[in-house]
Amino acid sequence: MMGAVWGFFVFTTFLPIALGALTPATLVSLIISGFQGGILIPESPGFINATLAWSLNFNEHPVLALQPHSVNDVSLAVKWLNKYSIDFAVRSGGVADGQSDGVIIDMSKLNKIAYNSKTGVVNIGPGNVWGDVYNSLASQPVTVLGGRVPIVGVGGFSLGGGLSYLNNRHGLMIDSIVDAQVVLADGTVKWASTDADLMFGIKGAGFSMGAVTELAVKAFPKPTSIFSGFLIFPMTQFSTIMANFVATTNNNTNPDVSLLLATLELSGQPVVLVFPIVFGTEAAAKAALPWVWQLQGAIMDTSASVSWETLQTLQMAFISHPDPTTVYQLHSVVVNKMTPEIVQAAVDWQTSVEKDPRYDVLVFFETYIPGAFSSHATSSAWPHSSNTMHVIQLNIQQANATTKDATANAATLRAGAKLIETAAGSSSVLPRYPNYSLQGTAASEFYGSNLAKLKTIKKKFDPSNIFDTKINILQ
Repeated sequence: MMGAVWGFFVFTTFLPIALGALTPATLVSLIISGFQGGILIPESPGFINATLAWSLNFNEHPVLALQPHSVNDVSLAVKWLNKYSIDFAVRSGGVADGQSDGVIIDMSKLNKIAYNSKTGVVNIGPGNVWGDVYNSLASQPVTVLGGRVPIVGVGGFSLGGGLSYLNNRHGLMIDSIVDAQVVLADGTVKWASTDADLMFGIKGAGFSMGAVTELAVKAFPKPTSIFSGFLIFPMTQFSTIMANFVATTNNNTNPDVSLLLATLELSGQPVVLVFPIVFGTEAAAKAALPWVWQLQGAIMDTSASVSWETLQTLQMAFISHPDPTTVYQLHSVVVNKMTPEIVQAAVDWQTSVEKDPRYDVLVFFETYIPGAFSSHATSSAWPHSSNTMHVIQLNIQQANATTKDATANAATLRAGAKLIETAAGSSSVLPRYPNYSLQGTAASEFYGSNLAKLKTIKKKFDPSNIFDTKINILQ
């Protein structure tokens, strides 16, 4: 693709010199006849915001950004880029990759949010981040199965699975998708509900099927009473916490009780973070998870009654912001049981990696009740029919890094995943979670037995693989 990209860059950069007042942006608007959106080159105001990568290893230094204002603009852009074999990527919130060395289609102007109380459906544009959606629905008695961090984009999150605070009650975001408007590789606009193959593909691999310009998702009752927050303990409490955490995970069947666990460094000291989320009163929370508040020696306890909107902001205390000199990478392991051996293997790996002061490492254990995913499962690309599924997220962050560091860190993450999988045993390991995808990981590791069908669908809608994302289905 580089030859096409370079030829395009030369064409749009130097031809205007011969044409006088024509700028690259003006020239592109003439080439893409009818395109009404924004056209940005690196010198344009707004170009950085339209193309900013979350992590250094995702930054491919694009030469052009297109900001469609309508589905027609997206169709024209995709058709043109496909015709001239120009490499491109579709960008929603920018936390995932959404990067190319050619052109970025920045969806930020497609920011519709509309709730229909009669149908119980919310229509959402991919240009929103979840904070926009929650703020828009704040006055309504309903919400959606959106992201747990307000700065995450709607597009990638929704199409790659969708882990939310309501999973125990209502399942994954992909299973709440009623419909999606998709621009296919040839520029055709199609609603997924009209084609079972397309609906299957967008649920877990939507970023590889086309450019999604609108989602229609189910609305659910918004929790009105929530008790949650972080309790942080020194690692001296790790053994006690681990035993209680594993027991709670394996015995909890209450959809109103969730428990997450993280191990990380805080002010240079290793700590354990316990994160209960209970839909109920303080008394109900402490009755459901008594050990959490009975533990002695907490460094911090922020637990309190919070609103639904406030709950979505809690993790921002530990979220980094885009930095062009930082490499931020993550990988996942999904298991059908939680054991002390699994938790210990993950923390042992983390302790080993953190001996190198260049690294900030976080392990996040995301646990769910039996049937949380499977009882709500629809026909979808990502297999999630196992009765019990827990997601372990491995994170490495390195400041002042290089792309070479990113390659080494990816190998470290894979080694960590392997240690956890060995501790779990092969019969307990399930397909990886697509939204926590590490570049270069084989598609089979995410889609398992569904991959053959998914490849057929991919060839049907995108035979030239122009929507070539970091999970390469056709590779």
